Amino acid sequence: MIPELLFAKLSPVICYAPGLFRSFGKTARTEDTIELRYTFNSDVTYVFTGPQLGVNDLLALQGLVALGTMPGSHRRLSPAISSRSSKIEWNALKALYPDTKRKKDELVFVKETYTTLAKVLSYKDCTAGKTHKLLYSCLRRMASVRVTLHSSGKKETQPLLQIVGDDAYQSEFSVIFGPLLTTAIFATKGEQYLRLNMDEVRGLSYEPARLLHLRLHWMNQGASKSIKLATLSEYIWPEPTSTASLTRLRRLNLKTKALAELKKIGWQIALESTESVEVTRPMSSISLPDSQTDQTATEALG
Repeated sequence: MIPELLFAKLSPVICYAPGLFRSFGKTARTEDTIELRYTFNSDVTYVFTGPQLGVNDLLALQGLVALGTMPGSHRRLSPAISSRSSKIEWNALKALYPDTKRKKDELVFVKETYTTLAKVLSYKDCTAGKTHKLLYSCLRRMASVRVTLHSSGKKETQPLLQIVGDDAYQSEFSVIFGPLLTTAIFATKGEQYLRLNMDEVRGLSYEPARLLHLRLHWMNQGASKSIKLATLSEYIWPEPTSTASLTRLRRLNLKTKALAELKKIGWQIALESTESVEVTRPMSSISLPDSQTDQTATEALG
């Protein structure tokens, strides 16, 4: 795997919004829809509406953003350069930005094969039609998600991402990232974004561990924090339990499976008491230019 594909730059909102991605476990995926509200930095409220996203969708998004993060792997689209865009791309761009007078706005356009995306995510059979159709379904669900921003009395709705052209299954895909994803990819030193180590992502298999790994990126690299087990459990399962037995089961799965997988990919987990652990995020071994320097958005623990 080339070094540039070791990282994905994501918006803190994507990582922190509780319940945006869920683990369905052994149960079948539901057709539920969500209307999830999340306030970031006390001044902007994001409302996510659309189908409930699962861990497979999260994994596909991480791989897709890793492709978009890699220099040279994407093209920039904006109303200002529409003459160099195809009609299909331009129509998709207008769906994201109906007000074409906003010349400064730019979005990320990625065109790739499902085989390449599967390789980024280390699927066992990257060329299998079953794998491709799984990733295709993930893209379609994410393209159905709308993000509404409420800030200073203003309201703006935008897709999470847009599929370009015919969205029927083919061997390759073309997508335009919505503003929430694009802003993080274009972010430079001093701006807020979270950098996910894709080697760590590829080293996980337990669904709750993937959710916990994503949520813990409020921690800077090399930092150690004391965190209550109850808080870590809420990161994975934000809804309250209905029975004491379910609470015990979640706590057991957290300690013996989710935290155990984090240890396998290099995170340090030290039990402090029956109610808390010390978590240490590993330092990156990859040196990146300043424009790619990790900028973690810090969040207070509840």
